[in-house]
Amino acid sequence: MKKLFTVFTALTIVVTLIASPALADEHHERTGHPDPMVQTAENSQVKLKVTLDPGESEVGHLTKINGQIINQADNRPVTNVLVKITAHHIEDDKTILYTEFIAADGEFSFENQFFDGAEHLLTFSAEPTASSSSNFTPISKQFPVEVAGVQPPLDVKVKTMVFLLGLMAIGMLVGVTGAKARKSRRAVKPVAPANDLS
Repeated sequence: MKKLFTVFTALTIVVTLIASPALADEHHERTGHPDPMVQTAENSQVKLKVTLDPGESEVGHLTKINGQIINQADNRPVTNVLVKITAHHIEDDKTILYTEFIAADGEFSFENQFFDGAEHLLTFSAEPTASSSSNFTPISKQFPVEVAGVQPPLDVKVKTMVFLLGLMAIGMLVGVTGAKARKSRRAVKPVAPANDLS
């Protein structure tokens, strides 16, 4: 039993040392919005401008997305433009958002909340419609966005570590008890009596 206690103590110390950096990284509140991210694409006819505010997205916080399609000739918005937006989760290789709509006044604005702290690839495209104020070659812009995950609170981390250490202790007790039971069964094997041939 002393060996078991020694092994369990050593494992607890190792797990605690490994988990300490994670426990020290306590959840922090956003103290200020990073600068907005501005992305543009242009051709000889139009310019597509997309702004994300804040520029660094975080799980659980809304990101405001604004866009404009501007005529290069007169620097005015192009009306009645078909806008398509795609958000692709790079790690899981899945499209998590696809939408298309008509930007009647050449501008669009909406809020989006990312559900996973991972890199996403955003694609914005603009195409003319039959009622657009200017006929232009379709244009698109694609760029990655890093989404910061949210660290769980310290009490959740501690409870999880205690739970895992408890499971490890129970597993060790079951293993040691089983080994002792097998050893005692082998030690108590009955000896077969010798046959008397006389």
